Amino acid sequence: MAVFWNLTDKDKSKMLRQIEKLYIKYCPDFKPGAANRTIKIFRDDPSFKRVVLKQYPRTTSFTRSHYFKLIQTFSWVSSLKTEHKEILLKKIKIELSKYKEPLRIPGKTLLCMSKNK
Repeated sequence: MAVFWNLTDKDKSKMLRQIEKLYIKYCPDFKPGAANRTIKIFRDDPSFKRVVLKQYPRTTSFTRSHYFKLIQTFSWVSSLKTEHKEILLKKIKIELSKYKEPLRIPGKTLLCMSKNK
């Protein structure tokens, strides 16, 4: 089994930390650390052997407009009721306006692999 995640690295970006605070406040479905919890499940499950974890760092550049559109596709944003989504997106737009373009989003692709015993 192989599972991939594309994750942002909020530890390297003030902007991402600020946006995450907004997700935590306004998005009940936002679950930070989901990849780590899934990896722990694999490592703790005796039916899998030799769990291998690989990380591939990357930085992606976006215009504000493109990143704003991307944010709206995240399940924890798109599942919000319209009035809550509008409030969140307004606050995110304000936060994004504080940074010059291109927005550089640090992240990594995380790969977790294992075989069944």
